[in-house]
Order: sequence, then structure tokens, then C-alpha cells
Amino acid sequence: AGFPEGGDRSALPLQGCLNSLTGAVVARGTCQPDINGIQYFDIAVAALMAQPMDQGGGYPMNHVDTAVQIEQKFREFRASSERLVDSICKEYRALEQQAMHLETEIAQLDETNQRLKHDMRRQFPGFQPVASVRHSAQVHSVAVSKNSKLMASATWKGELIVWDLGNLKDPQKTHVFREWTWGKEMKGLYAAAFSQIHPSIVGCTSIDQNVYMWNYETRQCDVFGKDDKRPNGTSTGGHKDEVNGIDFHHLRPAMCTVSDDKTGLYWDYQQGKLVRKLVGHTKSVYSASFFGTDHGLQDSVATCAFDSKINVYDVRSGNITKSLEGHKDEIIGLDYCGRHRLLASGSDDGCIMTWDVRKWQKLHTIPLANNEVKRVRFSRDGQMLAASCAELSLGVVVYGNLGEATPRQMATLEGHKDAVFDVSWGETEDGRAILASGCHDYEARVWQEIDPRHGERMLRM
Repeated sequence: AGFPEGGDRSALPLQGCLNSLTGAVVARGTCQPDINGIQYFDIAVAALMAQPMDQGGGYPMNHVDTAVQIEQKFREFRASSERLVDSICKEYRALEQQAMHLETEIAQLDETNQRLKHDMRRQFPGFQPVASVRHSAQVHSVAVSKNSKLMASATWKGELIVWDLGNLKDPQKTHVFREWTWGKEMKGLYAAAFSQIHPSIVGCTSIDQNVYMWNYETRQCDVFGKDDKRPNGTSTGGHKDEVNGIDFHHLRPAMCTVSDDKTGLYWDYQQGKLVRKLVGHTKSVYSASFFGTDHGLQDSVATCAFDSKINVYDVRSGNITKSLEGHKDEIIGLDYCGRHRLLASGSDDGCIMTWDVRKWQKLHTIPLANNEVKRVRFSRDGQMLAASCAELSLGVVVYGNLGEATPRQMATLEGHKDAVFDVSWGETEDGRAILASGCHDYEARVWQEIDPRHGERMLRM
């Protein structure tokens, strides 16, 4: 309802002036009245005065009366609008205060809940096996979806299997992915992971130098790498050797993949675009980890390699911002915990190390004698760290007290008959942790945290 720049405002119809006047007094969505609204009154009066004069050369009395009435109504409307806006602002500020109080209370309740869970786990540590699912080949990777309702397992036979965890004691196979296009099958798979922002997408990496992105709802597959051919005949490029690991960004349609070609690749998987090549390792790169929702590290990703180093990259430039050293053998596993701001690494040197990313210093060294540590994962609440091991006597080891000087071994989960290569956490609706493990004995197992409130028998494993 504005006026053209330089236009003849006196020609504006009176009704239009009045509409503009009443519609512009209060700017919608703000707490300030439009004090320029008086200009619309002036224009309305000007429009009235532009009406034809009577024969005596004056304005008809009813026009003058109308102008006076408009002015009076406008003053009343403006005062009423200012009172309304002031009232709305007061209510808004009060709601803001209530929201802040609620956020504080929620944070306090969450902290109390974490303390209670910590104390309960200290008194009643333990997990029990609830399911075991057989595969036709070695299971090299497992992943639990963000909502903990699905599990994906990746095998050395080139099969990606999705399981429904609705009944933890009896997981149901819902999808088996192998042939990604007519006559072409995936080769042996190293790693699998669910997208953080697209729940129906699960990615996996292969010895055939490709990264496969499966939508298990549509059963469609997108390929990134050697065999990728886009509709326009171009290719995204990709790795030049076996692809070992994959991790998804928590807030963006992005992923990082790592390979025996000594590089990491940062992708925009939604656009099918290779964004950045990450170089600097001197041997095969095995795992990658983004930094969750940590605001200060949204543009960073960590990678670990057989050169015994952890590199942290800025994905905007591809530059290495930090390099962490301490392990004495190949580093296989890497994961990040936002609650404690810790990065954990697992190595064939038989040690788990945690690194404080606030100072980029090593915080813990946890030795596992005569063992090789494979992949490591933090629990969803950040209170526990699980490590998969090559040694049968350990299998899977779970640690707690991660924010303290010395982490405490909470449980050893035995039962697998070969090297356990991967672990992944989930959580039940009542807040208990679940843990999936993938093993070279052709099995994936599901373990559930024991809750003494439910009167369950505690099993030491």
C-alpha cells in the first residue's frame, strides 16, 4: 500500500489512504509502532483537500469535518496500537524469561539424570546378550540408526543388511543390498554408517574403491567413486584404492570417507559432489570422525591412519589444523564425544587413547595387554566407551568414568569366536544403552544394559 517514488500522492484515492493508514501503524512482528504512520494521515488529508472546491472557492464543510474526524480517529488508533504493542512486548519478554527458566531446569534435570545413571552403573555394571544374527561371511562393520530402531551390518561378501530392532531379542532382516545396478555387485565391505540427517540413508565402503549410498526405503543406490557415472557422463572422482571408513556430518548433507590411497575425501552427498581432498597421511587412512554438533568444530573432521597419527582438517580449506601423536602402531578406530569434548582412538598397539579437544592434549591412555584395539565408540549419553578387540578373551570392553582421571572398566562382553571389528551404540525407549558388535565369526550381536529397577538378573560377561 505504498506510493511510487515521485508519484502524485494527491491523486491517491481517499479509501486507499485510509487503508494505508490503518495497515501501517504497527509493523507486524516487531515491538515498535510505525511512527511514520502520521505521514499517511497527512496524505489522507491532502487527498481530501484535492477534492474539487465549491463555487465559493472553499472546501465543503463536510470535507473539513471529515479531516478532523480522521485526525481524531488516527490519534486514538495510534494510542491504542502503542498500548497493544507494549502489552505484547511485555508478554513476549515474560515468555522469554519462562523459556530461559525451563531451559535451565531441563539442563539441571539432564545433569541429575546423568548422575543417577552414572551412580547406578557404578553399583550395577553389566550387559546381557539379547540377540545374535548369523551372516554368510565375516561381519566387518555394524551401525545402529539414530532412532535406535534399525541396525545395519556390512560383510566381507559385499552384503549390506538392514535389521529391524523393534524386538531386540529377535531382530528381523528387512533389506539385503548387494547388486547396486543390473549385473554389478558390491565387493567386500569395510564400514557402514547411517546418515545423521537423512534417516533412510545408509552408506558403506568397499574394497572395490567405491562408496555406496543406499536408500533402504526406495532401494535406490548412489555410487561415489571408481564406478560412478553421472547422467551427464561425468564422474565425481573418488578414491584410488580400497575405502576403509565413513562418517556423516551431524548437521549437513556431508560425509567423509578414507582409503588405502592415503587420503580422506569430504563429500556433499546430496549434490553428488566431491568438495575437498584431505591429504597429509603417509600410510593407509582407516577411520574418520566429525565433531558432532560442537559449534566450534563444525568445519573440522579427524582422520586416523596406519602412520600412527591423527590429523584434524579444516574442510573449508583442506588444511591440517592439528596432528596428534602417541600411538605406536596402526590406528584403526576413532570417535568423538561432545559431552566431555573427547576424541577417542583405538590402535593395534593395544591401547585406547582419549584426547581433550579443548587443549588438543592426550587425557587418558588405557592399555589392553596383548591385544589389538579395533574400532571405538562413545555411548549416546557420553558416559561409556566401547572398544572392539582382536583378542577373544576380551571381545568387547566397556569403560566408564570418562570425565575422571582414570576411566573404569565396567564390563567385558565375551561370546564371539573371532576378532570383533566394530561396535555401535543405541538406546532403548526407557534410556538403557544397547550395543551392537560385528565379528569375523560371521555374527553380529546385540547387547542390552541391565537395569536393576526392572528386576533383571545381572550377568557378568
